[in-house]
Amino acid sequence: MRPIEAKGFGKGKTLYRLRDAIFSRQRYWGEPFPIYYKGETPYLISDEKLPVTLPEVDKYLPTEEGEPPLARAEKSAWDVFEGDRMEHNTMPGWAGSSWYFLRYMDPNNLGGICK
Repeated sequence: MRPIEAKGFGKGKTLYRLRDAIFSRQRYWGEPFPIYYKGETPYLISDEKLPVTLPEVDKYLPTEEGEPPLARAEKSAWDVFEGDRMEHNTMPGWAGSSWYFLRYMDPNNLGGICK
């Protein structure tokens, strides 16, 4: 029994947080998300600074703290860097190919994706 429950102040509850388990990958390979953080707040990298390329890392293993391999990259190793840190997860390989499908459906549109 938890201390709060033992003292009669409340009841324990387990909460689970999933970070988009289908799309987000905690590994090095894949397209990097164009996201950086200031504190805990995520921001998108501006279109002018895209694409973001994967930086070099010393090992393709998680960090000692359990962070994905991209957390090993030095700030200066990223081709685009803003804020406190870049997103450490990557998109799966099929994410990029999805854009090809959208472009195939609308090949003459020079204004953007399916506009």
